[in-house]
Amino acid sequence: MVYERKKKKLYYVNSTYYRYHHEFCRKELEPDIDLAYFNISNYSNDPKRKYILANINYFKSLNIYALEISPVDLMPIDDIVFLWEKVSESSYIQEELHILLNSSRLQSLKSKLKSRIPLLEPVDIYRNLDYQAIGKYKSCGILNKLSRKYDFKVPECAFVIPFHYYHQHVISSSTSSLIDSLLSVKNTIPKDSLQLLLTEIRTRIKRAPIDTILMKEVNSKVSTDCVYSRFRFRSSTNAEDAKGFSGAGLYTSKTGVRNSEKKSFEKVIKKIWASLWTYEAFSERAYYHIDHKDVYMGIPVHRSFPNEEVNGVAITKNIYIKQVRLYND
Repeated sequence: MVYERKKKKLYYVNSTYYRYHHEFCRKELEPDIDLAYFNISNYSNDPKRKYILANINYFKSLNIYALEISPVDLMPIDDIVFLWEKVSESSYIQEELHILLNSSRLQSLKSKLKSRIPLLEPVDIYRNLDYQAIGKYKSCGILNKLSRKYDFKVPECAFVIPFHYYHQHVISSSTSSLIDSLLSVKNTIPKDSLQLLLTEIRTRIKRAPIDTILMKEVNSKVSTDCVYSRFRFRSSTNAEDAKGFSGAGLYTSKTGVRNSEKKSFEKVIKKIWASLWTYEAFSERAYYHIDHKDVYMGIPVHRSFPNEEVNGVAITKNIYIKQVRLYND
């Protein structure tokens, strides 16, 4: 949703048609607005910024609607309360609407917000989930659910770090500005200069501090009912396994070890995120005309199998024969 200050108008945006606030504003409100300027201006703590931006999410397990602000948004408290009031009075949700405390900054404002508006914390959401299916790894969530009913096993301590945290890290570390600079000259820059810019992007991703809420959730996942100390963190982008482009071997997977400084979870997560910007991966995407700005990195995690003798991929149908199924669900 977008609130336009000057016109005092609240827009409910269909995310099927507009994935991002900037897309909607550029198409419907301000045709010439630049993306970089839009982000700097409208995710700042400026009380006079042109737009107030947020999303509404429905959490089925809790039967709760929540107003969600971008984790990188520095929206002042008064604007948060103002937006909540506008949405509450203009929608059927009314005062049942909550504010999701989805960043360390919002968590720090909890004492100031709780007397003014209803709050929802991530722990309340996770506590009520049986399983979480994200992206192409939704099949793992389905298998996990089926394994409770039928007699078969799935990898223990499995969960997924979604694209959101990669995107948040790129913005908070200012890596996004480096990426924009690279993409503006990608067709004219010499190979040596391109490699140097890609190295700088990877270095910034790996050196920037990671989101504390993410690490708290990761540590919670591997500590709850999980007796293993080694975990495999696997790369998984939205630019793989596509028709005519497998993307196999382009990105890095790593093993993290609990309480290890050398192979800490934080280090391996950032190394996997950074592998999105190797010269090989960048060149391969460019060859297949894949838009680098639309590529994100997720990370499926499960306990490590250091002594495995073989691994492979299970295919549930013949992918070369149309309309022939080998697995009947």
